[in-house]
Amino acid sequence: MYDSSEPADGNKVMSVMVENNQYPDFNQQLLLHNPKEVNDVSGFFWIIIKDKNRQDDPKLGVIKIALDNIKPYHPIFFETKLNPSGQAQGQDGDPTQDCIFQFSLCLEKPIQSQIDSLCYVAVKGTHFQPLPSNVKRFSLALTTNQVDFELPIRILDMSNYEESLAQIIRDHRESNRSSFISQWIRTTPDPVENMFGALTYFVIPKSFLQLGVKLFMLVKDE
Repeated sequence: MYDSSEPADGNKVMSVMVENNQYPDFNQQLLLHNPKEVNDVSGFFWIIIKDKNRQDDPKLGVIKIALDNIKPYHPIFFETKLNPSGQAQGQDGDPTQDCIFQFSLCLEKPIQSQIDSLCYVAVKGTHFQPLPSNVKRFSLALTTNQVDFELPIRILDMSNYEESLAQIIRDHRESNRSSFISQWIRTTPDPVENMFGALTYFVIPKSFLQLGVKLFMLVKDE
């Protein structure tokens, strides 16, 4: 995958369709594996946002991020503003129709080291007593370096795309801490299918454990 050519359909992973309402619920994690014939993990992540109701040009925005710029196991949290009635933020279009799009990106790569390796931090379950009536879902977060939870959202300005993205990448590469967040989980969890039978798990280098990690629960008041 290169900057000048959009990935082929066979190399794309599609998200679920997000409902068009005031409080859209997008609760999905996408795993993109490099093609078997590609041994060198390079090129670009492409994030393509589409609106199925726009017949002529369904694309709302395209974000391309070079893999070489991303620190493995250090998620980046993005927020950008798109305008379905016009172009990108800051260009022609009705500002009242702006939609905010948030996503996170994490690169996982094999660790070639004699002193470090990957490990799993699995959370087997939670217990609510009594079961809350106004909290239907929760999420679990893990932070490194023994720091309290903070969601470091980076604002990507689509009207000044190149400079804004470059600044986000610089901040990302200078950071020495990571925040990982699970998907939203129901307080009465659905059956899970993973190698641990756990609610969720985080894949991190063992060296992160030596620096110290913290676990947090985030609740959603519904």
